[in-house]
Amino acid sequence: MQFQRQLLHFRSMKFRFRKGLTFTQLPLKFQLVTDAVFLCKTMISTYNFMAVKLDSSLKKYNTMKKLISIVACLFVLASFASANIPNEKVLKVFSESFTAPSEVKWYEGIDFYEVRFVESNIRSVVTYDKEGNFLKSLRYYDESKLPFYVSCKLKKKFSDKKVYGVTEKVNDGVLTYYVKMESETQWFTVKVDADGSMEVIEKYKKA
Repeated sequence: MQFQRQLLHFRSMKFRFRKGLTFTQLPLKFQLVTDAVFLCKTMISTYNFMAVKLDSSLKKYNTMKKLISIVACLFVLASFASANIPNEKVLKVFSESFTAPSEVKWYEGIDFYEVRFVESNIRSVVTYDKEGNFLKSLRYYDESKLPFYVSCKLKKKFSDKKVYGVTEKVNDGVLTYYVKMESETQWFTVKVDADGSMEVIEKYKKA
């Protein structure tokens, strides 16, 4: 009986499949495949776990980033709200100079206050020192608000062009107009002094 079992075992070792796979090799090959499948499943499970953790971490990071941004914005707004209110001297001078301003916004520098506002359809920027003394200003308007003598000189010298807009600048007590003009093909900037002298300081083609 024992001899017959050994004989059968010997024959099974010699029996081969058409592709050369023996019965004794089958369990080993099957185990390798099984191990490979198990390894793949483990790797997929690990990847999914890490992906969930990473997604959770990113969500937490984005949430913290948003919170930090909100806090920073609130801090900046609070700083502006407390710092940009001018003192009584500056407010008094401003209210006496401009009776009906709108869109008023104050900005504070080291030794000055700057106010931006609109009045009579003129957008203005005025700078005062901390004692309320006028330092400089910028005003933006159209041709209709230019002084009559300036408008007449412009029309005479640049009859083939039209005025697009005006920037009026006062600095250190000196008044200067920067008049943007246009032709069909070009833009011009004409500098006009208080005495009416004119100079083209900029010229470029239209896009």
